[in-house]
Amino acid sequence: MISFALLAVPACSSQDESSGGAPAEVGGAGGAAAAEGGAGGGEGQPLEPVALTDLYLTSVAVEEAPPSLDGFQNDWDQIDSPIKALGPMVLGPSAAGDLEAAASSEDTLDTPWRVALLQLVTAPMTSQTIAGDLTFTITPDESAPGADYFTHLYLAVWSDKEECILADWTESAAGNEWGLFPATSPSQAIPLASCDAPEGARLVLELGYTSKNDHSVSREGSIEYGGESSKLTFSQALLFLP
Repeated sequence: MISFALLAVPACSSQDESSGGAPAEVGGAGGAAAAEGGAGGGEGQPLEPVALTDLYLTSVAVEEAPPSLDGFQNDWDQIDSPIKALGPMVLGPSAAGDLEAAASSEDTLDTPWRVALLQLVTAPMTSQTIAGDLTFTITPDESAPGADYFTHLYLAVWSDKEECILADWTESAAGNEWGLFPATSPSQAIPLASCDAPEGARLVLELGYTSKNDHSVSREGSIEYGGESSKLTFSQALLFLP
């Protein structure tokens, strides 16, 4: 199973975001973890939940994915990223693993065309209602001008019983096309739907790009993960099992 002990950095520590180039911050500034995780009482006392507002896109493979999570879940038009074969990565409380890039090219005339690049899964959560909004920091790239690639994000609460979609979002601001103005941000954070997460549920994140070009010239888009360049920041603290 996924364990936060796998990523041995205190939940409340902040991360330097200097590696992997200049990240593109989408939706606003990120926050530090809301509280120290795993703090228990005296001997025989139950451990407290791990409270986090920041979750990092690591390059550490999930040891055991939820049995009901069979491949990518969002309605992508194209899924041929190497992550499809590798399996999901850990969406965890600290940066971990080497800096990598997930890439995929497209040459379709269809537009918009959504291409999956990354899938990540958290550790199990406590029972809670998740709402509020989300910002994120990523380092995307398009291989050539005219690709017209824009971030697409899918985030859901996943349990063996059901899926509750928190966000299914495509960047719409022309100034935030990949490779042109990677440091610009939309004026508002991404609003999340309200989802009730049962105990043991996990968050599933899928990231890729929406191609808005109308030509058949092959172009490639990529997103970095691992290192310290990519993370999600939530407006409310999320509670995970210790």
